[in-house]
Amino acid sequence: MRLRPATPLSVLLLAAFVLLLLSVLSTPVITSIHLASYRDVAFGVFGFCDAEVCSGVRIGYDMGSLSPTNSDFSLPSNARSSLSNLLIVHPIAALFTLILLVLAVISHLRSPAHSPRYLLALLILSLPTFLLSLLAFLVDILIFLPHVQWGGWVVLGATILIAMAGIVMCGMRRTVVSKEARRKRIEGNAAMNGQEFYASQALARERAAAPTQPDKLPEYATFEVNKS
Repeated sequence: MRLRPATPLSVLLLAAFVLLLLSVLSTPVITSIHLASYRDVAFGVFGFCDAEVCSGVRIGYDMGSLSPTNSDFSLPSNARSSLSNLLIVHPIAALFTLILLVLAVISHLRSPAHSPRYLLALLILSLPTFLLSLLAFLVDILIFLPHVQWGGWVVLGATILIAMAGIVMCGMRRTVVSKEARRKRIEGNAAMNGQEFYASQALARERAAAPTQPDKLPEYATFEVNKS
């Protein structure tokens, strides 16, 4: 595959998808990845693990039974229990990032890479993807602060990478639009697109190829004088 402007875009989105996937596969799916930990309890997107056993895969859990009411979390346990249902945003953000990644790989092809409409659709899709990733990070902060672990901070990294990918998309589309406008200006201006120049060159070649007439010496006037 040739190196095209879509290549750095694909690399950024691939890295963002991997980071979001790590957060999705956190405890209890992969017990070594934690969104947060408090005492002997490790929290993930789909459940938690304590020192002895892990919960089943589910959305949302009772934070009041896992941490005392007077714990040093930033929010009370009942509010965190309600917000834990929003952890479902993590797999949704990962899914949107994967779709965006596939479209970015497709933009390596010539037709999508030179289509302003395709790049505009890609740019529009990047906006909800960025917002979902940002929302996932904010949910982690609201629920688990100040006990957020690296599994939660990688979501912030994914959000930054998606924002950078959006900037790359803007640059790609701006380049394509400017090239399209320049091509139209050239087609509408005969002096600019070289048609007059090539026409004059062809005429000059035709004149040079035409047979030349031999040069004639100048003729002088003659007079007849009759003498007696």
